Amino acid sequence: MNLQRSQWGPQYYLNLGLWLLHLGETSNPREDECHIRIRAGELLSLQEAGWDDALLDLETPWDDEKRAMKIKATAEAFRALLETMSSLHGIKELYRAGLLDDAAIVKEARALLEQEEGR
Repeated sequence: MNLQRSQWGPQYYLNLGLWLLHLGETSNPREDECHIRIRAGELLSLQEAGWDDALLDLETPWDDEKRAMKIKATAEAFRALLETMSSLHGIKELYRAGLLDDAAIVKEARALLEQEEGR
């Protein structure tokens, strides 16, 4: 994961990177080196998990307590999503469901995700 600050203002983005061990071993790859890259907000929005981009936009006038409560409320959906992404099978499920349509996916990873199970 990577927390990215916008160069245009006090907005932040949580970026996710998935490294597929089926495509090679590594330890601690940076998010920008991963096989699959997507913003966490995009995934959570697609899952209708109550994500709001304003949560990480510090120009949006929210009470700090309200912002913290909203972030905590979406954390459970995010945790479940990370659990799903902990296996190739789970990542394939997300891919087939269209939840990775906006992700940057390297060619080798896309081919792996499109393979039928058991191959």
